[in-house]
Amino acid sequence: HLLEHNKVHRNVFVDSDDLRDLNMLFTYIKDDLETLIVLCTTDVLQRPWCLGEVTTAFLNKVRMVRVTLPDFTPLDDAAIIAVVQNRSTNDISLLAEHGMNMAMVQDALTWLVTVSNIDMPSLVSNESIL
Repeated sequence: HLLEHNKVHRNVFVDSDDLRDLNMLFTYIKDDLETLIVLCTTDVLQRPWCLGEVTTAFLNKVRMVRVTLPDFTPLDDAAIIAVVQNRSTNDISLLAEHGMNMAMVQDALTWLVTVSNIDMPSLVSNESIL
């Protein structure tokens, strides 16, 4: 819907726009984005590609904004550690292929807590937008 909005005057890239080459996601973030908008849903931090996108933005100093849905559990130090420790071997190797490690992910999530946030109203949920 953003692409059709008459007040949007910049290029918009949605990470699901090009699922043919997932390896390019991190390159798009590093080289082409001014701002990464993280849609904080219940499961966004369970997806290794999403963690990689946030980490890539952090490492490359890409501006980030959180859009937090009501069902998102706020991140604190314990939650960040749990996200990092609960990664599977596949998740870790996937990120390692792109030069990322769990310490970088942890730093990126710690940074994510500090960026600008927009709270979505309770009538918006993960199910209503996906």
